[in-house]
Amino acid sequence: MARQEPSRVLKQSYPLYNTTFTLYRLSPLYHGHAGALSLLDNTILQRHARHFQDIIKGEVLRGVHVGLAPGNSEGLGKAGSLLRCSWQTLRTQVHWTDSQEPEEKEKEREKDLEPEPTHGIQIELQYEKSTYTALILQDPQSSMTNSVNCGFTYLPLLLIRMPGPLRETLLEYLASSFDTRPSAIKLSSGFLATSLERFLSDITAPIPEDFDDISDLLRSVVKDIQITISFRAPAAPQLKNIDIIISKEDIWPLLCRGRTRPKPEFPNIWIHQHETESREIERSTPGPFMIALSQYLTSHMALPLFQSDVILSKIACGAFVLGSEGKVKIFPPSDKALAHGNESFPGHLATQAFIKYLLKRADGTFSLSYKFLDAQM
Repeated sequence: MARQEPSRVLKQSYPLYNTTFTLYRLSPLYHGHAGALSLLDNTILQRHARHFQDIIKGEVLRGVHVGLAPGNSEGLGKAGSLLRCSWQTLRTQVHWTDSQEPEEKEKEREKDLEPEPTHGIQIELQYEKSTYTALILQDPQSSMTNSVNCGFTYLPLLLIRMPGPLRETLLEYLASSFDTRPSAIKLSSGFLATSLERFLSDITAPIPEDFDDISDLLRSVVKDIQITISFRAPAAPQLKNIDIIISKEDIWPLLCRGRTRPKPEFPNIWIHQHETESREIERSTPGPFMIALSQYLTSHMALPLFQSDVILSKIACGAFVLGSEGKVKIFPPSDKALAHGNESFPGHLATQAFIKYLLKRADGTFSLSYKFLDAQM
């Protein structure tokens, strides 16, 4: 029995981690008239799980055959038969415990005097040979609260790992059942750069005593950084992309170099513009890491980053992988981080902040401007 324990823990690891998701934005979900039960109620979610299962199984409803046929759908033909379709609330990572079974979790919720924060909804489709997942997320600490009186639930970020036909079926179900509008999220160069800058800034906050210095912490959490640069067609028609790898030993020296450079009157404006939810154009201000990297590439490769023909298409490090096509993969905090047994470890805090960046990108409140702190100048 003891040998089965590691696999059991692995299966119940936090659903956000170690999975490549495609990002979508959702408008507020309508769950019923004023006074109706919240969508974040497992009784309501179980009902939707049954309805969605009928659709993807291709059940005959009122004499009409609905849904998709798995045997003829791309990506589903080898998955086998559908074994289980579940919709349930997703606990925050702080409240996530691998040792409890779902039934025990539900009983514990009923005993709680105050409802615990909810990260959103977890949708899981278990086939004979594959399991597909979708997460509909909110920021548990956001001021945007879900109002039962208004009849709407605000869950701005949808993460999907499903083959094309199944993904389209889920998007159609969400749109028809909750009167929401799903739209794919594409990530600009400014968002990729700013997310990395802020993650590095969060990591280099006050560090635990276990680490000798900040560079030790960066090597443990961030590890190597890989930045993929692509080019617009007129600039380099024969060159698709360039992969730049910054070793973990060079991250801190680059950060220090960028932080000690005089702050220009008008910092290098990232030419790639981001269209906000209000249809306004926002330009991003690069942080110290990207400034130092651009200066290095300009000196050694005559390749300045801050020009319109250069695009950041992917950033990968030991904590996350982020692609401009709207894909993300988040890795759990390192073993050394988990050994602290609390949530104050910089690696854990930076990862949680990164998830909030994705949520802010979905709801249109993410600011692309990097703010230099006095201590960084």
